[in-house]
Amino acid sequence: MFVALDKLHNQGVKKAIVAVPEKSIGRSFQNTSLVKFGFFADWQVAPHYNLCDVANEQNKVGQFKEFFTQNSATTLVCTHATLRFAMKELADETFNDCLLAIDEFHHASADEASGLGDLVRRVMANTNAHVVAMTGNPQIATVQDLYKIGFSTVPVEERIKNAAHEPTYLMDKVAEVARWKTLNMNTQTFENIIHRVFDCV
Repeated sequence: MFVALDKLHNQGVKKAIVAVPEKSIGRSFQNTSLVKFGFFADWQVAPHYNLCDVANEQNKVGQFKEFFTQNSATTLVCTHATLRFAMKELADETFNDCLLAIDEFHHASADEASGLGDLVRRVMANTNAHVVAMTGNPQIATVQDLYKIGFSTVPVEERIKNAAHEPTYLMDKVAEVARWKTLNMNTQTFENIIHRVFDCV
């Protein structure tokens, strides 16, 4: 939020969008008093544009699109899913003069099947938007034995061949440890469950 406020006040950015993996994480970006601690502005998100708020369950994509038409609205918080769905209905140029901050940026894979990765490529290629990649643990890249659990619709060798150039692999080479074939299940849901289990370890 500090970076977003600086860009809004000092760098010519007109709107700031923060996208998080799930609604509960959106609470980290709720209204926060910063002036009393010496910062030049408070972080404020109008309830109507806090799309992680359960009160805004209806027509999130509509509210996302409306955000760009309201000159007085400068900050919006949403999930990755809402951002992906909204991008299907918006021209890339809509994001000109905006900050797009993506939490847990490793979800933005370069895989063509990655909706989040595709929209990041579009925004970076076709607009002047500022893109900020965020992670909850900036020291994660220093972990020596770091394992990634993921699902791929293409052969693993094909999926990881450009790992050194992909944020999802922390811009580093990787080695396959094991693979399993999944049948008759929602693989994305299964992957999310595994991530949540290991998140507590």
